[in-house]
Amino acid sequence: MKRHLLCVLSACVLAGCASGVGAFTAIGPARPAKADNSRIDVFQTGLPQRPFERVALLDAHCESQWFSTPSFQSDVLPELMNQARAAGCDAIIEIKEKSLMNPGNFETRASHYTAIGVAYK
Repeated sequence: MKRHLLCVLSACVLAGCASGVGAFTAIGPARPAKADNSRIDVFQTGLPQRPFERVALLDAHCESQWFSTPSFQSDVLPELMNQARAAGCDAIIEIKEKSLMNPGNFETRASHYTAIGVAYK
């Protein structure tokens, strides 16, 4: 009985974790992707001090189950950074959130973020 209860509780915890998906749309010519461990600068406010060009529109959609809420730092930002790498970007700017929470549904909470991926000149 205890083993069964432990399995049920584990399933509930896993179901409460956030899941995310993302995509990018190139602005202009496509660029080669960056390596998975490439540094991506994130500018939550302001712009890079060095010259840059906008190269991609980035999107990240994150959903959490039960009573958890998607976290920007642990759920959304890694997906935006992955999309920036895939688009060949060096940094992310102009991050904007669009909350998709439905007040009548407490089981799913979702957020959608958009950003601009830039490449340094």
